[in-house]
Amino acid sequence: MIVSKTQSALDYTDLFSIELARYHVRSLGSAEDTVLAYYINAALDYCVALSNRNIGATNAFTILLHEDEAKYPVFFRGITGLASPPTSLSVQYYTKDNTYADVPAANYRLRSDVYPALLEFVDFNPSDINSNSDKETYKISFSGGETLASLPKQFGQAVLLLTGHFYNQRESEVIGQVTTEVKMGVERLLNSMQKF
Repeated sequence: MIVSKTQSALDYTDLFSIELARYHVRSLGSAEDTVLAYYINAALDYCVALSNRNIGATNAFTILLHEDEAKYPVFFRGITGLASPPTSLSVQYYTKDNTYADVPAANYRLRSDVYPALLEFVDFNPSDINSNSDKETYKISFSGGETLASLPKQFGQAVLLLTGHFYNQRESEVIGQVTTEVKMGVERLLNSMQKF
């Protein structure tokens, strides 16, 4: 199984305002908003990757399967935030004409109300399926994801914590101070909402 995803763009203002970030880092005015927004976006990217969730409401997914893999339920582990049914769901198979054709809706079942979501084929044995190709036999495409506003509060706290670290530790060298590992706190905040 090959899973690919195109991440939709994220806007940190869906999570919190620049004023809250300014207050958190104790910035006195808007003069540093450009660099502060850069730090927020860097923290946001890190937290999205660490949480292993599909954050962004319009992520595009494609799952490619070999014919043998389609004999069993296909579990979409690591794919979160699917609508039920997923937006723009397309289930196709590779034909002897070297093109993809639609699998009729009656020949597959999708369970997106559970985690991990799963799809299984039902009595599907088309005569024109291309089993001898190097290409994957089945292609499943859909859109989905979670909005920043729908995430638990500890996600926003983790982004703020890391933003504050980036803001206050702009250089990699600190002299004459005791330093601590801020990423450990971020990881603890995100562990409870992580998906596997």
